[in-house]
Amino acid sequence: MTNLHLPRLATSLPLLTILPLAAQNHWTLNGDGLWHEASHWSDDVPDNSTEVRLGNGGTSWIRDAANANGLLVGRDGSGSIHLGEDGVPASTPTLQTRFSHLGYNGGDSGSAQLFHGTWNNDLDILIGRGGEGDLTLSNNSEVTTDSSVLGYFGGATGKLTLGGTARFQVNSTGEGFVVGRAGSGTVNLTESATLSTTGNSVVAAESGSTGILNISGGSWLSSGLISLGQSSQGTLNLAGGTVESRHLFMGLADGSSGSLNLQTGGTLTIEDTFSLGRSGSGTGTLTMSGGELNSYNTFLGTFGSSSGSATLRGTSQWTNSNEFTFGYATAAENTLGLEQDAQLTTRFLTLGASAGSQGSIELHDNSRIVITGGSTNRLDIGRAGTGSLSLNDNSQVLLGSAAHGREVRLGVEENAVGILNVSEGVFNNTAGNTLVGVSGSGTVNLINRGNLIAHHLQIGSQAGSTGVVNIGPSSDLHAWTITTHPDSDSRIHFDTGAELDIDYPVQNLFENFKAGEIVISDWASIDIMGNAISTAPNFAGFSGGGTLLKTRNGSLTLHGDNDLSTLNVGQGGLYLEGSLTGTANAYRGTTIGGSGTFAALNLENSTLAPGSSPGHLTAQSLTLADNSRIQFELGLNPATSDLITVTGALASDGSVVTFDFQDNGWVAGRTYDLIHFGSSTIDPADYQYTAPDASFAGVFSQTGSLLQFTTVPEPATGLLTLLASLPLLRRRRPSTPSTPADRRARR
Repeated sequence: MTNLHLPRLATSLPLLTILPLAAQNHWTLNGDGLWHEASHWSDDVPDNSTEVRLGNGGTSWIRDAANANGLLVGRDGSGSIHLGEDGVPASTPTLQTRFSHLGYNGGDSGSAQLFHGTWNNDLDILIGRGGEGDLTLSNNSEVTTDSSVLGYFGGATGKLTLGGTARFQVNSTGEGFVVGRAGSGTVNLTESATLSTTGNSVVAAESGSTGILNISGGSWLSSGLISLGQSSQGTLNLAGGTVESRHLFMGLADGSSGSLNLQTGGTLTIEDTFSLGRSGSGTGTLTMSGGELNSYNTFLGTFGSSSGSATLRGTSQWTNSNEFTFGYATAAENTLGLEQDAQLTTRFLTLGASAGSQGSIELHDNSRIVITGGSTNRLDIGRAGTGSLSLNDNSQVLLGSAAHGREVRLGVEENAVGILNVSEGVFNNTAGNTLVGVSGSGTVNLINRGNLIAHHLQIGSQAGSTGVVNIGPSSDLHAWTITTHPDSDSRIHFDTGAELDIDYPVQNLFENFKAGEIVISDWASIDIMGNAISTAPNFAGFSGGGTLLKTRNGSLTLHGDNDLSTLNVGQGGLYLEGSLTGTANAYRGTTIGGSGTFAALNLENSTLAPGSSPGHLTAQSLTLADNSRIQFELGLNPATSDLITVTGALASDGSVVTFDFQDNGWVAGRTYDLIHFGSSTIDPADYQYTAPDASFAGVFSQTGSLLQFTTVPEPATGLLTLLASLPLLRRRRPSTPSTPADRRARR
């Protein structure tokens, strides 16, 4: 978990500047007039030793260089100043002050409007000290000050408006810019104007205050921390332009809240830490309806009982370069929603980081999360708390191209809970590990065409953990390996139409899964593409009594005691090394076999291949239809040859059954047992064979409930004697198989 090395917040906000009393000079003209006219003042033209007061409703125009020690606009009434003239760009007056207050007391109002020129203020500019203050900059005007506060006392209101190419510069390295200290403050940033703050900025500083920033153009450049909703309600509306800051915290105290609304055309860049819900019971809310957000570390719910929520819609793009954490050290619930093609990209993503915390993500409408960057990537759903990730409506989660590791973990620590729901979406961890239940509990629900792609899927990865994967209707689990810990509580449930895809040659599929842990209750399919796949020898088998369909051109070797009503081999091969309770059907062009025990085994224009060098296949019944074939190894003796045992009925549809004999050291002149059966309706004349080499020849015979084959030496010395001794014969190695009807006609 990331260490938060952050600047300490000041224990108090800037206090009023306390200065020695200066000589007062009042504006006396009841109307508009020039600053530099001595007759407009109670004591000549002001200088840098004078405290200037405007409160009689008049407006002072500054068109040259002006100075004042203190500037109180709207003191004991209303007043305003104008710097430069609108439409006169050559006018570049200057104003130099030590401190300035607009709207001094309750009921007072003061405004300053800068058209051109520069205003340098040494200490603080209070916009709405106790009353109403308004500062507007347009064209290329500039203000530089050490600090500035909007809405200083309770009931005060301050407004700052920047347009054109104007610039407002705050140089304090402390908390120099406050929007709504105890009153209310509003900032409007438009066009190509710039707000530059060197230190920390606070929005809604004290309980009961409000602070709003509306940015539709230009730039806010903050080299420190922005506290949005420090003790009350702070709002940032970014509909255009850019905001850049080192840190951004939202909701920093009990009852506080920060709201960030980012729209198309706006760009927010946070160089280090972004906290939505920082401390206390503070909350942070982000709404993106377009725009771009760039951050390094992001926390939804950071300390105390704080919480954060975010919603991304439309063309919203959020790129987080490092940690993205829900519930860093808080027990609150934190949420993220993505809709309408929105995208979040991050290197690490953690939901429910601390004990008791909750983190949830909902994706809809083609939205997606991409986890990429650096040498490793990781997604934790429920690290110490509870995490939930849900994909809907063609949304996606993609783990990118890390050089050394991509890991997804559900239920990481003891008592942690992780849930992944995929409905009409794709969760893709093609080259990484997906651990469902590490030390806690993990659940994957693939619902209604949900797809999970995993390189190595471990369900219950440690002793005492719980891992569950539910594969729903028309949903697809695509994995290279699937294993579990022998002392975990693990389960895979295949619902109607569920599909498992295996594309990589695996020899230990379903390793350590015990009886009753992989359930097919209705029907499901396994797709194996071009590879030989084998379940682990300790796999206990499928349960549930459902139907399993094997598809694609790869092969599956199945261990364990399998409780299925039906096993259909539609493509490729299936080899049973355990047992099967239901009916197995092999269809055109497929292969079925092994050394296991079938109940009912039916072949239709397919191949039966007992065992492997050699094998003993057992079935309660065997039906060979539509010219099915049998691959059969012949060795030095019966012990090194294949064998088929049918405890019940052996039958066919009357078509030819061909034995494709394989050379395992066969010996001429030896009789081999082929099939033991309880009963048979197949005429021995309906068997034919293909030879393993040119010297091979022989005949079929049936003795009681045993089908045999006797090899004949080449050349056929003594062949006539041998043939005469056999009651039932089959001609040697035909080049063109005849039909059963032809053979019956000849007989």
